[in-house]
Amino acid sequence: MYHCTLSNAMLDLGASINVMPTSIYKSLNFANRSVVQPLGVLEDVLVQVNELIFATDFYVLDMED
Repeated sequence: MYHCTLSNAMLDLGASINVMPTSIYKSLNFANRSVVQPLGVLEDVLVQVNELIFATDFYVLDMED
């Protein structure tokens, strides 16, 4: 990973991003009872929102449309 600063920019990468608590993620049940394993985890990524900085974990999933 590398440090990247974007200011006064609008970005649409066409990505689908969903945010949910880990407790909900671990209890997901799909209609067909399939199990989805994360492709990977990015731990302790620093995310800045205005003047606040948060350490956040990102779980990467491969989901079909």
